Amino acid sequence: MATKQRESRPGSVTVASQVRVTLGPPKSSDFLCDTPSDKIYDMYELEQIFTSGSWFAKKGREADFIKEWQAFADWAQENNLGSGNPYLLQDLNNPQHFISFGPWPTIEAIQTWRKTAQFKAFVEKVKNLCEKFEPFTLRVVAHGGSVTSA
Repeated sequence: MATKQRESRPGSVTVASQVRVTLGPPKSSDFLCDTPSDKIYDMYELEQIFTSGSWFAKKGREADFIKEWQAFADWAQENNLGSGNPYLLQDLNNPQHFISFGPWPTIEAIQTWRKTAQFKAFVEKVKNLCEKFEPFTLRVVAHGGSVTSA
């Protein structure tokens, strides 16, 4: 089996120094092997911690919610509080529904972040913009594909 040397590309993040996670759709150069059946994707390790939220914005307040979420995510990253790369996804079939998620190094980091005055202020702001919010703290227990070292 022939293998290719892999190079980092924009949008990659390092998690636990051994794993490179490429965000966005894979490129053909992201695969280690030449044959389609041997495609190997980078992914998070088992036990990786994530936070996630399911948000339902009030009708007509979707853009306001996105703006507030973006501002808070930017603040958290600028101050090294929050997950490495948080994402906000919008449901294509129900534009009022959003899912946020991001990886974390530890449960303690999540707890510290949730105790900040800025986190509490953000929650209060978006209460006026959302009909419902449900937070989650998750860990990776399984994934598709194979994990091998390069």
